[in-house]
Amino acid sequence: MKKILFIVQGEGRGHLTQAISLANILKTAGHDVSAVLLGETNKRKVTADFFNDKNLELIPFRSADLKFNKKDNSLSLVKTGFSAFLNSPIFISSFFRINKAIAKHQPDLIINFYEIFSGLNTILRKTLRLKEIPTYCVGHQYLFLDNQFVFPHPDSKAQLYSLLLLTRLTSLGSKKKLALSFTQRQSLNKNISIVPPLIRINELKKLQVTKKGFILAYMTQKSHVDQLINWHLSNLEIKIHCFTNLTKEEVENAEFSTLIFHKIDSQKFLEYMAACNAYVSTAGFESICEAAYLSKPVLAVPIKSHYEQYCNALDTFLSGLGQMSKEYDPNCLKPYLISDYQTAPAFRNWLNNMSEYYLKALNLSSQPEPENICTL
Repeated sequence: MKKILFIVQGEGRGHLTQAISLANILKTAGHDVSAVLLGETNKRKVTADFFNDKNLELIPFRSADLKFNKKDNSLSLVKTGFSAFLNSPIFISSFFRINKAIAKHQPDLIINFYEIFSGLNTILRKTLRLKEIPTYCVGHQYLFLDNQFVFPHPDSKAQLYSLLLLTRLTSLGSKKKLALSFTQRQSLNKNISIVPPLIRINELKKLQVTKKGFILAYMTQKSHVDQLINWHLSNLEIKIHCFTNLTKEEVENAEFSTLIFHKIDSQKFLEYMAACNAYVSTAGFESICEAAYLSKPVLAVPIKSHYEQYCNALDTFLSGLGQMSKEYDPNCLKPYLISDYQTAPAFRNWLNNMSEYYLKALNLSSQPEPENICTL
């Protein structure tokens, strides 16, 4: 049995969802995830509700508040550095908090879910000649460091370079990077293992998958909701259920008998996904995987100037899991409302065998690594 400590970026739910899924895999295999260090910013604080484990210690710490250029949404090193300088006493406290937890729990290995302080702390420990603990990085962003990845054309080079820089900073000093991928293949890079997406697969297997003739949408941007409404005015015969974080006041005058808005609710969202005929969303990695696992065709519409989402959208298209578009135009999904669409079996097999791939990639399994023979 190995004792494992997680360090998780708490901004957004994607990395938290991945951490919960991997924790379940490790516990089932007999290993102990003793603590989760959770990076938080002023933008959002996370509670322990995400982890259903009474024995798990959740330790929040203040993480870097990354600053981006308004023009192209690229990472601004100047703004981020200045913000870090102003908050340096808080960040120094975060390093002490991280290393106090490491000293307390004495983990055999650390797993980092795209948290920049983990990479910086690994280098700090090496510099101070503290006990080195093998650190593995987990995230779909590490696929961007694989030489085979196909990038969309950026609006500016700064978008691409800042994304690669941030990804490398989070993985400083790591033993291996586990890159979550839609497709099953070998990496050309020795320190990258390509692994299946980490999604709520046990919950998905419990759902009754049907096709009730409606489109499911997930929108976080007012501009996307406006596009949805404009399109729907010309397609009132198509029923749409849209989950959004917009307030009731922002959408109450836009509802029709065939366009219904819902407050974001994780379990309710999955139930609607299991019943829809097609899914339209910003190009969030986890929800695309969930839709594909349930054999729902996807239309990925990245948030404007969000280069990482453009990467995900192009990868969705190239992997055969759906379509991509810069604007909300679900006309390409109309045929799926009457078709019997099925995701390629290779994708489901890839996800169904996730446990053995992760245990092998983390050197926690004595079994030989599964062969990468399935492709989409």
